[in-house]
This record gives sequence, C-alpha cells and structure tokens, in this order.
Amino acid sequence: MRELEVVVALDETPFDSMSEAIKGVQRTDRASAAKRDTAAVKGCLIEGAQWNDHELRLQLSNGQSVLFRLDGPTVVWGVSPTCLPNDETLSVEPTLLLRFPQRPSPTRWDRCELIRKRMGKRIQMIFAGTSWAYLYVENMPILLLQRLAIARTGESLLYWSDTT
Repeated sequence: MRELEVVVALDETPFDSMSEAIKGVQRTDRASAAKRDTAAVKGCLIEGAQWNDHELRLQLSNGQSVLFRLDGPTVVWGVSPTCLPNDETLSVEPTLLLRFPQRPSPTRWDRCELIRKRMGKRIQMIFAGTSWAYLYVENMPILLLQRLAIARTGESLLYWSDTT
C-alpha cells in the first residue's frame, strides 16, 4: 500500500462569516453550473465508477456519467451522455495511506469503499465552492471532493472523503 505525505491545497477566498461564505459561493458561476447539472442527474442511481489519482467518473442509471477532475487547484465536473466502457479501467490502487501534517499517524484512504457504499443510491445534488465540490447521495454522508498536494513533489491528487 502506497503511503504519501500530503497537504490540503485549497484555493478559497476568505470570508468574515459562515453566512457570508455561503452567500458568496451561491453567487458564482460554479454554483449555477452545479444547479444545472444537479437537475440533469438528480434521482439517478450510481451504477458504476472508475477513477485514478486525478479524476472520478460515476456511471448513472440514465446512461450519463458525471466526471469530477482536477483543473489546476480546482475540482471541476461535467455531465456527459458517455457511458463507461466495460473493458476500460481508470482505477488505480484502491487504498492509500495519507500522512497529513496535523495528524500523528497516517490516514487509511479507501477510495473504493467510499464509492462502493454509494453504488445503487440516488444522487441528490452537486454543490460547489470556489475550488472543491460536494456530492450529495441519498442516505449517505456528503462526499467532499478536493485537491491534495503531495508534499514531496507538489503533484495534485483528487481526494474524496465523507464529511462528518
């Protein structure tokens, strides 16, 4: 199992209050895009998934897919009518050990399990900050998608985790 020293790499505008932050995020083009794309996928079941260190693709019951990927420091997404090919796999190591500077021991990141438990469940919403995205799925914790930077190289890693 690969172990990586990582840092959270957010490119966010600071706000004076939570209320200001929420209002600020809701007025962005990303928020409008999230609303539009939510309308296209709301209620669809997650039927399949592929990923690598830089993207996550979810196959939906309506024949579309949602692709989350990194564009520089920002998590972007798109809804596409393209189905996942049966013979193609983007998947890499399902589990990594991530060493965050603020934690004394490595965190086990089982990206396969995080997606597996959402299979067969309905998408409720996509929500976007200035550099991260949330995926709301029925009866599940909200899935946060954000960029991590590998400390040694600065290379980006698309990271997803349950919010608590």
